[in-house]
Order: sequence, then C-alpha cells, then structure tokens
Amino acid sequence: MPHSWIALNANKDSHEMAHTWSFNMRNPDEIFRLQKADDDPNTPWTITSTECGKALAFDTSQIGIDIRMRKLDQVRDRSAQWYIGRGAEGQHTWVFKNAQWGTCIKLKKGWSEDGRAAEQHPYCNEGDSNFATIPLGLKPKPEW
Repeated sequence: MPHSWIALNANKDSHEMAHTWSFNMRNPDEIFRLQKADDDPNTPWTITSTECGKALAFDTSQIGIDIRMRKLDQVRDRSAQWYIGRGAEGQHTWVFKNAQWGTCIKLKKGWSEDGRAAEQHPYCNEGDSNFATIPLGLKPKPEW
C-alpha cells in the first residue's frame, strides 16, 4: 500500500496506543484535533483523538516503543506536545517531533498489509518514516 494512503489511527489496543491504517475519512479513530496554546510558531501542538479524547504521547524516551494514547491529566511535562514540520527537501513527509523527548514518530512495517506501527525513534527522513496523514478541519466557531 502506498504510504500516502495511510492515516494515523488512535485505536490500537482499545485506544491505549496509536498505529497507522488505511486512510478512511469516515473512520472516527483517524480524526484528530490539533490545538496550540497561542499563535507563536515555537509553541508545540497537542494532538487529540476526537473519538476517545486522548492525546498522542510518548511516556518515556525509550526508542522503538509504540506511541501512546493518554488523557491529558495522565501525561507528564510536555510528553503529549508535538512540533510538526516538513521533512527534508525532496521528501513528501511530515515530521512529528515530541517536545519532551526530542524524538519523532516513525512508521515501521506492521503485521498487516493495511497497517504500520507508529513508534518512537530519533529523527530520520527515510521515505515515509515520519509520514502520517491527519485529517484536518476548520476550528469550530464558539457557541455563544
């Protein structure tokens, strides 16, 4: 499956971890809300599943572990905050770098042809190693 047809999915092990799966806009586990405390470009993002309300997080700095889904009151320091940027020139990737540990989400070949593991690794830009599609929408208007 081409890497551009996969999406980050919050429902691995009953919303305890995230992985990637075939892109499907109708799948609520593939829809996330990106939030920032302010408009400063140096402020990291919080990435929360709209389905389970948990945020993407790395609990420790251990390399090779799956990305976790955590309630915001369960995370320590900035482990659920992310810098999002473009990959190296010539690569069509997005890099998700954890604000606490400085490590990135890396996609690894999974056990299914439709999915891949989303693990913690030092920065790299190998093909689709840091690529995940997160469907974005407009910020909802406040209800008065």
